[in-house]
Parts: sequence; C-alpha cells; structure tokens
Amino acid sequence: MRRTSLATILVFVAGLGVGYFARGAVGTLQQRYTQRADLGMIDKVSSTESLMKDARELSLRLAGKDAAAFRSIKNLLRVPVAEDMARNEERSVQEFVSIWYSESTWQNLRGITIHS
Repeated sequence: MRRTSLATILVFVAGLGVGYFARGAVGTLQQRYTQRADLGMIDKVSSTESLMKDARELSLRLAGKDAAAFRSIKNLLRVPVAEDMARNEERSVQEFVSIWYSESTWQNLRGITIHS
C-alpha cells in the first residue's frame, strides 16, 4: 500500500478550500447584485444564458452617449467600487488565512488518512 505525502494532502485540502471559498464568494456577489438591482442601484442582473446578448444591447445603447460625459461618470463610479472591492478582498483573505492556520483546522488535517 502506497502512502500519500502530507504535501499532496495539503494541496488537495487547500484546493477544496479555495473552491468552496470561491463558490461562496460568487453566490454572495450574485445575491448582493440582485439586492442592488431591487434597490435600483443597477439596471439588470443577467443570467448566464443572456449575458452576451444583454452586453451587446447595453454596448450599443452606451455607444450613443456623449463620450466625455460617459467617461466622467464612469470614473466617478469606478473609484468607490474599486475601494470597496479592495476592502472586502483584504478582509476575506484574512478570514481564510485565520481559518486555514487555526489549530482546529490543523488538528483535523492531521487526522486525515487517505487510502489509495
């Protein structure tokens, strides 16, 4: 019987953790954007199936606007969104790191036996 190395186990578990984290983040973002659409903060949340069609329609509509005005508004909106994303990214990474390196997580990892 061949034993699996600890490094292989850690990479596997880290991959699961990252996948779970990413799936949760996408679900949270979708929920946040749906709530913002309900409040009138965004126009529409597109489904996967209609995303390209909706993007084309929006592009054509925006192309008809005054370029200088559109650029100015876009810059005003971009800065707060980027700052919000940076704040949330730091917090979510810190949360993941604190969980990953916690004693309880490492006790659980030490108890894992992989049979092949």
